[in-house]
This record gives sequence, structure tokens and C-alpha cells, in this order.
Amino acid sequence: MGTPIFKDYPLWEPGEDCTTCTPLLWTPGETPLKGWLMFTGMTKCPAGEKTPPNDKFFRCTQRFGQPCVWDAAEDPDWRAMLSLAPGTSELHLIENSTNLYYFLSVISSSCVLKHPENQTVPCVEGANGGRGFACFEPDDIPRELGLHYHFTTLKGNRFDRSFPGLDYQVIRIANKKDKTNILFLVDSEEFNEHIDT
Repeated sequence: MGTPIFKDYPLWEPGEDCTTCTPLLWTPGETPLKGWLMFTGMTKCPAGEKTPPNDKFFRCTQRFGQPCVWDAAEDPDWRAMLSLAPGTSELHLIENSTNLYYFLSVISSSCVLKHPENQTVPCVEGANGGRGFACFEPDDIPRELGLHYHFTTLKGNRFDRSFPGLDYQVIRIANKKDKTNILFLVDSEEFNEHIDT
């Protein structure tokens, strides 16, 4: 089933304003303290010791004193970082035991959250290929997963449905080509209060 994402992790906790991306991404007072970084499609190189953590979400937290940088350092094997400096956006993933980059993307533009190309030197670092992105809102996660698996979110993809004794929020993504639908059923209370690794 994969790694659960939501549990014991507060949503939309405000951090310090990232002035580089205010109001481009966030309005004043709404720069998020926490979010997720995810990498997918990476291929291991001979120098790398570990299998690339494709499709794993890394929890990230705004760096103290540097409000446009988010670090994910809770995993013992990996550390990841998103930096949104004026005119430059960087996203990277490093294997701790070798200090090799598994993903590195530097884009000459401010406030970029989606990095479509790994810029590591082919098979000099730990991995090459793939893409990465940052999510700061729960709706971003099913949307990005849908894009990764060539699904598209449908217009009006969120709708309420009653289940006996339960209150769920439903997020739907669909692949129009083969008429496949995926429904994400989320307990509304937990969704609004908690997140997990």
C-alpha cells in the first residue's frame, strides 16, 4: 500500500515569511512551516550504495533563520533540501553514507516547486534521471501522484459523500484514456489535523 502520509504532523502551520515567494506562492503570513519533498524515476549509479527512494515523501521543515529553505533530515539514510532564493530554485537529495547526490536540480527562476529534470552528472553521482517536487498543501499529493502515473485530476475532483457513521473527504483522479478512476478517501478530521511520513 505504500507509506502513509497523514498522521501526527500538523497541517498548514505558518512559518516565517519567505519574502522571495510572497506573494508569488503565498500571501503574507501564510508561508508554510512544513511540507513534503518527493523524488521519482531515479536510476541508481554504480557509485551509489542505496536504491533510490523513488516515490517516497520526505517531511521537510523551514530552516530557522532562512525562511526560503526547507530541510528534510529525519531519515537516517537521506537528506533533502528545497531552496527558493531570488532568481534560483534548488532541490536536492543526498545519500548520507556517501554524501553523493541522487537528485540535483537548479533552475534559474524564483519559486519553482516542480523540478522536471535531474541534473546530476550521469553516473558520477549516486543516481541520475528522474524528477522531484515539493508539496505544501495536502491536495498537491494526489495531484502529483496522478501526474506521475499519467492521470489527470478531474474538474470538480473533490466532492462530499456520506458513509454510515463516518465523514470522509473524497479526492478523485482519473485517466481519461482507459477510463480508470482512483478515489482517495480521507477522514476529514485526521486530514485537517495530522500528517505522517
